[in-house]
Amino acid sequence: MMMAAVRMYGALGWALLFDRQRGPGRVAWLLVISLIASSPAVEYLSEAAALEFAFGADATVTPLVLAPTPEQARAVLTQARSSARGKLGGVFVATVDGRLLGTAYIDHVIGRTEFITWMAVIGPDGRLRQIEILIYREPIGGEIIDPQWRRGFVGRGADEPLRRGREITNIAGATLSVDAITERARFILALHTHVTLPLLPAAAKKSSAAAAVEGEPVRRAATIGSAALSIIVDACPAATDLADAAIAAALREAAVINQWDPASELAAVNRQSTTPVSPALAQAFVAMDQAVTVSEGAFDPTVGALIQRWQKAAEAQVLPDPHELTTLRATIGWHTVQRSAGTVTRPRNVHLDFGGLAKGRYLDQAAAAFAPLPAGKRAQLSCGSSSHRVVGSGAAIAVALRHPRDDTQILLEIPVQPGQGLGVAHSGGRTFRIGDQTFSHLIDPRSGQPVAGPRMAAVLAPSAEMADILDTAFCILPIATAIAIADRLDGVAALLWDGTHLVASSRWPTEIPPLPDEPSTGDLPEASPAGR
Repeated sequence: MMMAAVRMYGALGWALLFDRQRGPGRVAWLLVISLIASSPAVEYLSEAAALEFAFGADATVTPLVLAPTPEQARAVLTQARSSARGKLGGVFVATVDGRLLGTAYIDHVIGRTEFITWMAVIGPDGRLRQIEILIYREPIGGEIIDPQWRRGFVGRGADEPLRRGREITNIAGATLSVDAITERARFILALHTHVTLPLLPAAAKKSSAAAAVEGEPVRRAATIGSAALSIIVDACPAATDLADAAIAAALREAAVINQWDPASELAAVNRQSTTPVSPALAQAFVAMDQAVTVSEGAFDPTVGALIQRWQKAAEAQVLPDPHELTTLRATIGWHTVQRSAGTVTRPRNVHLDFGGLAKGRYLDQAAAAFAPLPAGKRAQLSCGSSSHRVVGSGAAIAVALRHPRDDTQILLEIPVQPGQGLGVAHSGGRTFRIGDQTFSHLIDPRSGQPVAGPRMAAVLAPSAEMADILDTAFCILPIATAIAIADRLDGVAALLWDGTHLVASSRWPTEIPPLPDEPSTGDLPEASPAGR
């Protein structure tokens, strides 16, 4: 067992071994920590290795799709009171011979400016059994890999406090990382209690194929980058095969446009000035043409250079110089990317970022796999918490939208019809902190500045890709301009928030409720499935 742990941790195996032996090697462990803390994007464990490390090679590990109801969402937010910003990457149930071993949550939480990918394992007793750091991307704060610090979480449950500096020891120089994991662990425990726990007896005993035969929806999940892809299919004989085919299609698309995967085609484009492109990547470029046009320039994939500049500013805690931003903007722009004869050429300063529509494209590619779905059957596809697609035929599926200023309340339920996509964007979904100022992660490519003030956009469109394009653009554009675009485009409807008022386009399908006066708290995604 000890040697297996060493192999899994690779170069850090010696440090882990020495720590567990409680010998002089503790000094070596601290030396390793000091070295890795200065090296961003260190991968300690793959997802597969982490799950095997947690449950052993003989365990059956099954993905579990969570679809919290509005009531469950409120219960989670009320109990957790988590200030961390994160994305749930995947939930996995481990069994041996039908006996529950535990539940693993692969999660992505923002430390300072970057995501920390980590895993929480909760035992059958509902208490934390294990915490593992999978990928650490920040330049500082990597001391949270220390096994002794992580052991402070073991045995903690949702029914007791979990705070930095009290139950969980603080680490000097890594306070933001400690805060992020501590706050997010509290959220995971609440999520497990209110959403996952009721599903576990069935999950431990029944396969998806058996569920389909017995008339229950088939659920599938996979991790794409830092997002969780979840699929829920109405029971039918082909449901399991169709869901698996859909996941495969989404993963193929990710291999093309996920710029964070060094092996992807888009990553290759960002490394070289001139690069051959496949038909799949060429199609993505055509989608970008449309995105830039319909958004009137508010959506631009070359904004990556500006995002990187603001990330560096947050790391250095120094605001970017306005003249520098003006100069940088002059060197980028979608018009600077040239395509001809199966190749693409980009200027040196241009970094292509397809993140604004990537999740929508994954869902649309996955949706195509459901063409054989029998009449009257539906499938609900979600990528992360903000991108949704419904396929098939029959009644709409309701997706819960939280209040933009009060995370413990549900603003409304959005009916997503078969054939529609839903995208939700919020200017506060991810932020840069510089001194005592907080800046949105949404950068206006036309000015180089983050979106000023709070904004939220929920968009229904004929595709998940278009919904993702427009929800980002509508958070950047003036409200009146965004509403005019929504009304002009066929099949598009939008609900927008400017920090004070909710404004709906002419085709928005629900009534608009009043907003509460309470300040925003909590940590559930902007939109989460409200159940079927």
